[in-house]
Amino acid sequence: MRTHSSTIRFWLFLCISLAGTFVLAGQAHSTWQAIHGHSGHVETEANLSSPVIHLGWGLDIHQTPGSTNWVHFAVPSPGAHSQNEHGYNEGARYVKIRFQTFSQASVSAVHIYNGGNKIAEFPGSWSGMNTLMLDLGSVRSFPYGLGISVNIEAEGKLIQPDAGRIIFYGVGAEFVNIPAK
Repeated sequence: MRTHSSTIRFWLFLCISLAGTFVLAGQAHSTWQAIHGHSGHVETEANLSSPVIHLGWGLDIHQTPGSTNWVHFAVPSPGAHSQNEHGYNEGARYVKIRFQTFSQASVSAVHIYNGGNKIAEFPGSWSGMNTLMLDLGSVRSFPYGLGISVNIEAEGKLIQPDAGRIIFYGVGAEFVNIPAK
């Protein structure tokens, strides 16, 4: 009698476990979409002390000391009304930016756009070698394209050869499944 009861509990547990696995299976997918640093676009090249250098390993900028600028990146993202093979739309909650600043240079803000609409703003003061992971607070869809704009600053007067220098290595976002509406 005891063996029969144990067998029934075992099969019941197995069925419930498998059912839970099948219900949740389609929602756990995530994909990082990234763009290389050399793909960035400087908004105001007149604020640079030398031309932008697009290299195989990144974007090298020498900002004129005492000035600010914006660098814009377009991250590959699912378009409007696109669904993946599981019938889900994709959205992002986290964006990542990898950069390095040198003497007198810093990143002072990051803005996140869905097409022409700003959806998030991150003020700060980051310098040195950084990999910023920024949380949008919830999963957001980007039917008009994900744009990441980075505000750069160079302080004071030219003191060293690398003053105002910033290198961008890449930016990206983690896209996850969200239920289609």
